[in-house]
Amino acid sequence: MMISYSLAITTTILSLTGEKIPFTFHILISLLRLMVFAEEQLVVIIAACFGNTFEAVQKAVSNQDSLCTEMEISQTKLAWTIAAAESKIKAKSKEHAGVRMVFSTLSDALATFQKEVSLFLLFDVMQLTMNIVAFLAFIIVKGMEVNRSATFLIIFVDAVIRIVLLTAACGMATEEAEKVAEAASCSIHSDMEEVAKEELRMLMDEARCRQLKFWAFGLFTVDRPLLFSIVGTAISYLVVISQLQKE
Repeated sequence: MMISYSLAITTTILSLTGEKIPFTFHILISLLRLMVFAEEQLVVIIAACFGNTFEAVQKAVSNQDSLCTEMEISQTKLAWTIAAAESKIKAKSKEHAGVRMVFSTLSDALATFQKEVSLFLLFDVMQLTMNIVAFLAFIIVKGMEVNRSATFLIIFVDAVIRIVLLTAACGMATEEAEKVAEAASCSIHSDMEEVAKEELRMLMDEARCRQLKFWAFGLFTVDRPLLFSIVGTAISYLVVISQLQKE
């Protein structure tokens, strides 16, 4: 993986500087980039699936509100209606236990998945950032012919779109997982059974204790704030290079 990323970054820099690269080397780099792109899109899809699943967990937890409202309305009606509502509350407490187990399993799966792709995320973010910074440096600071700038504009746009998708998908998965604790907290009511309250409290504690984030080999998290950091770094780099060029 490290070799493929090193070759990709080296090829980009040499191409920007105008150095001639053998055709076979271009083919090798293209194949490696396709492999990297395929794995990257797999990470995006799986991260998005985790986000959607955690959102479904939130909805499952929040459904308790409608049952409690039904319980309050039923208290003014016949006894059999109240008994029916109470039976639904008891059934719902069992469902909360199942939801907590689902959340725990999902959290374990997400933690395992992010460990497997942490090194990939590190090199992928490095490569995309290098492509963006190198393009901006050679286009804006040094200038480039129109026929070559059009080619590398595609590389720049591709890198921007890919890093936006990557950070958005990983960020959504972690954000939706963190919202489970809030959903559990909002679903606790005074007229709930103690069993249901205890299940929701356990779910809330577990959701708050879990640190479900996509780490790039333990150095930084891959999420939306990372995107803003990359933009800020690229702008700062261009400002410094521009000042050095003037001097």
